Amino acid sequence: MLRNISKSFKVISVISFMPLVTFFIQPNVAIAGGFSKTCHNIKLKQFHPAILSARCGDGKGGERNTELNISNYIANYDGRPTWATPPGKFDESCISALLIYDQTNKSTYMNVKCKDTAGNIDPDTINLDEKISNQAGVLDYDD
Repeated sequence: MLRNISKSFKVISVISFMPLVTFFIQPNVAIAGGFSKTCHNIKLKQFHPAILSARCGDGKGGERNTELNISNYIANYDGRPTWATPPGKFDESCISALLIYDQTNKSTYMNVKCKDTAGNIDPDTINLDEKISNQAGVLDYDD
């Protein structure tokens, strides 16, 4: 008898959890990273500070223009772009940035040329989809 009650409780727990999961998942809105899958017209609007702009789905069938200052979240670590806590300020020691969209992975990369500690400048790339998401039509940084 106790075994049957235990099995019933597990089934009820799983069934009760499913509506919660369904409620929080919205189509066309990324939950963590992956903004490129639900945004288009992705551009680097300016470089000092680096402003990422895009038109993103809001999860309700509409779209919004949105911007995010990515200079706050990316740092130059010895010539390499690296995710950081604000203020990252990679743009203060890098000389250029170019966005590259990968059709296969549906990801946006930023190729930058930054100075390392020796003063050399080499290109390197960071995947913006690792930490930038679309939250109901607004670009956001996921820490």
